[in-house]
Amino acid sequence: SSIQIDQKIMELKFNMKDGNIVQPVVYHGVIPDTLTTGESVVAEGKLDSQGVFQASTLLVKCPSKYEEQKK
Repeated sequence: SSIQIDQKIMELKFNMKDGNIVQPVVYHGVIPDTLTTGESVVAEGKLDSQGVFQASTLLVKCPSKYEEQKK
């Protein structure tokens, strides 16, 4: 529910959670189609002086439904 998208300026804002830590993230660029609430992501970038993570790269981990089934 924290995902905010501004298509006009290609800006994505969301909160990333790891355990009890919640980190606000801002990303500028092409927004991945597979990004949904609760999806696992990898964000690369830097923490700014206001404590917001400025992501330069954003990768959405593929859901298990796309993984090859083991035989």
